Amino acid sequence: MADFARTLHQRGFSVVGVVQQTLRGEDGRKSDMVLVDVISGDRLSVSQRLGSGSQSCTLDEQAVCSVSGRLLSALEQQPDLLVLSKFAHLEAEGRGFRAEFATAASGRIPVLTTVPSDSVEAWMDFTGGRGVLLPPDLDALWQWWGAAHLLADLAGSLSGEAGTVRQAVLGRHWVMLEGACGWGLAPVPAYAAMTTDAPPPPAVGMAMQDVAAGLMCGSPWGAAWALAALVAGHGKGGMPLDEPYGGVADAHDPARSSATVNILSATVQNSLVTVPVGALAMSLPQALVSSPWWLPAAAAVALPAAALAERSLPALLGQVSPESCVVLAGLAVPLTPRLLSYGLSALIGAEIHDPGGCAQAIRAGASDERDLLPFVRLRVLAR
Repeated sequence: MADFARTLHQRGFSVVGVVQQTLRGEDGRKSDMVLVDVISGDRLSVSQRLGSGSQSCTLDEQAVCSVSGRLLSALEQQPDLLVLSKFAHLEAEGRGFRAEFATAASGRIPVLTTVPSDSVEAWMDFTGGRGVLLPPDLDALWQWWGAAHLLADLAGSLSGEAGTVRQAVLGRHWVMLEGACGWGLAPVPAYAAMTTDAPPPPAVGMAMQDVAAGLMCGSPWGAAWALAALVAGHGKGGMPLDEPYGGVADAHDPARSSATVNILSATVQNSLVTVPVGALAMSLPQALVSSPWWLPAAAAVALPAAALAERSLPALLGQVSPESCVVLAGLAVPLTPRLLSYGLSALIGAEIHDPGGCAQAIRAGASDERDLLPFVRLRVLAR
């Protein structure tokens, strides 16, 4: 949990909390219990120094109260996540860190903790049955976190090296943006293209990081420009797709590698996103994105970049089996490892090698990805 918390902190999320560590001497006997701050690494002993014959609890509840006060103060700042070692018998009895759990719950702050098997019933009573029980697995943690935070994580993934907006190209169905790292494309959601007038594009000189933050705004046009900025900022990620599928391989799961390569092959051959379900490969019309009845049973899934543009990707990933091979494919896929954290096996995106020709096609009304393929090189980033 501490490693997960530190990764979130490095990605810009606000995380507070402590985890308990039990220290043992050379003879294997417990020598101390410490609470470790998940971000700073600061340690505080919470053991009472009792005599060797004492039968009393060794937990120093005054020391715990000291930590509790600091955590309650931190929760007033509405962090993105609270991490606590466990919800066990002390919390079930109203002691320990019960107040922190309650404060986070009342403030709608997500909490990550562990629950011993003999405390699960007390935990479910405390949460009113709304607590989510996860397997002790890092992939499960990322899937849980991604349901509400994937888009925010992606929006904050650009560094200052992405620079500022140099040029912007606006079309009816696509937008295109140039920054310090190159060009990026993004589709305009169909409902926006048909029902709303396009606002002005991002101004030349605007920080690409600020454009990318628009992924979280309510405007479909703002989200399209944000996605283009993210594609541009991560445009050099991965490997060219014509180099044996970017070296996609998994020695521990050859079947998973084979499924990934099959999807990549289909993408190269006809640029269409396909969804193999058993022996059947179906094209993925947008209607299925809004009604993904097939996702839980699919052994391999390829999702279109439109799932990012229309912000449906977190919900779709939440319905995919953890054992599935999942590829996000399209010209508007940011090639960043952050997306791979959320259960994706590979990303297929594009690097624009002919920006002049691509811009001309966009201004002329290009609508299908295939209209833009002559101006790009496909790239892949895999786990």
